[in-house]
Amino acid sequence: MRKLISLLTLCLAIVSCTNEEFDIDNQPTEVKSRVITFTLGEFSQQAMTRASVSEINMTDLWVFDYIGDELKQTIHQTNEEVGFGSISATLDYGSHTLYFVTSRGVSPTVNTDAHKIVWEKPSDTFIATASMTVSATSGSSLPISLKRAATRLSISILDEVPANAASVEITPTERCYGMDYITGLGTDLVANQTRIVNIPTDYLGTSGKLTVSVFGFVPSEELQTNVSCTLKASDTSVLGSVNLENVSLKKNITSSYSGYIIGDNTKTFTLTVDDSWGTEDTHTW
Repeated sequence: MRKLISLLTLCLAIVSCTNEEFDIDNQPTEVKSRVITFTLGEFSQQAMTRASVSEINMTDLWVFDYIGDELKQTIHQTNEEVGFGSISATLDYGSHTLYFVTSRGVSPTVNTDAHKIVWEKPSDTFIATASMTVSATSGSSLPISLKRAATRLSISILDEVPANAASVEITPTERCYGMDYITGLGTDLVANQTRIVNIPTDYLGTSGKLTVSVFGFVPSEELQTNVSCTLKASDTSVLGSVNLENVSLKKNITSSYSGYIIGDNTKTFTLTVDDSWGTEDTHTW
């Protein structure tokens, strides 16, 4: 009887060990992902030049990783991090669409449900889209070239800047503060929001050197807006103003206006061109 019990106990022990050793649920799963490193650079549509995101003073970088319509992950990198502009992502096997955004706008808020980013103060912004199939044989690195998504309004005041001048106030009747990172089009259209730019003391007493720029986005191919520009003194009194009508804003285009704002506005004028952007849309008042 004792021999039978001992044999039964030994058999149970062997079965128990066998089950533990070959428990399918506890076996390591096959790796189904790959780490891909993306190195981002800026692509200037007109000048055909390249630069890293750090060289053009970007402050934020996002990667939005989609498989189909499902957002798999969001990666955010700032210019305070080592290696800013080169970002690694672990991607599951399959067909991915990745959306890249880099910007130096102030106080960004990301809404992935609406696939957009909204800034408290928009600034220069670049985007890119990359589609790739990830597998065991995929490459481990990929360069990404970005194109400008922002528009810029540049206003040059040609008058001699009075010694008591303190700020320039620019108020478009409409300006987009956000951008859809999938389409690259502007969102969050804001009406009559004033941008106040303080005048550095170095500009006081100079002529033809004071230029103020504001950035934004366009909700379609073009945004038509009116803009008021006011030069104010340190006591907030108005030193001069001008109203610009039917200002045309386009992606990757600087709409540049220049003229005199104090007194007689019929004086001669000069124009400035920023050739790192697309063809400049220049006007006078």
